[in-house]
Amino acid sequence: MDIRKLIFNIESNIIKYMHQWYWEYEYADFLNEENETINFDSYMKDEASLEEGELRMLEVDNAVVLPIDTHIRFIITGADVLHDWAVPALALKVDAAPGQIYNYECTIIFN
Repeated sequence: MDIRKLIFNIESNIIKYMHQWYWEYEYADFLNEENETINFDSYMKDEASLEEGELRMLEVDNAVVLPIDTHIRFIITGADVLHDWAVPALALKVDAAPGQIYNYECTIIFN
């Protein structure tokens, strides 16, 4: 099944592919200069590259940026092995298995 067929009229769709050693994100509703969806890989920072105040096992080289006051849908799948992804501030924890598609929707309200 093509993951992109699940995209409906949500304000922002973020597709997340979890790989064994990194995460791949795709902003499905935004296009770059080449008229392609915006996507990037995100790797966990190793302990030697942490700056003061950063937390081990929680910092990444390319963090996903989420819009505020926008209804967001995360479409999540595992690419190779079982994965867990959590964002405590959004009360989000997803266990993803290869071949399965998981959805999570939220709105981040900024006061």
